[in-house]
Amino acid sequence: MPTIRKRATSWEAQVRKRGWPTVTRSFPTKADAVQWATERENEMRRGTFVDTSNLRETTLKDLLEKFRDDAYQARQGAGSVPAGRDVRFAHGGSYARPGDNAGRHRMARAA
Repeated sequence: MPTIRKRATSWEAQVRKRGWPTVTRSFPTKADAVQWATERENEMRRGTFVDTSNLRETTLKDLLEKFRDDAYQARQGAGSVPAGRDVRFAHGGSYARPGDNAGRHRMARAA
């Protein structure tokens, strides 16, 4: 059975079930809190629940760095990205496609 509590200006729903992580979320109305908690509890009962709490803390930069590392390892085998191969995601330049005349012009002008 989910727990629904009144907080200062919101309602907090908490679902605790043995073998599953505790999930808690706040809502503006009690009806929203009850609906969410019932859905999570049913998902746990059916075995279809997916804990997404860590996704709230993940940034786009974290995802891009993980993708870069995984892609490099897939091409090169096990190991980490060597220092010389480090890719910076925040850059001031632009990328030019092969055969892109405008890109060559920009690169020639910068040189």
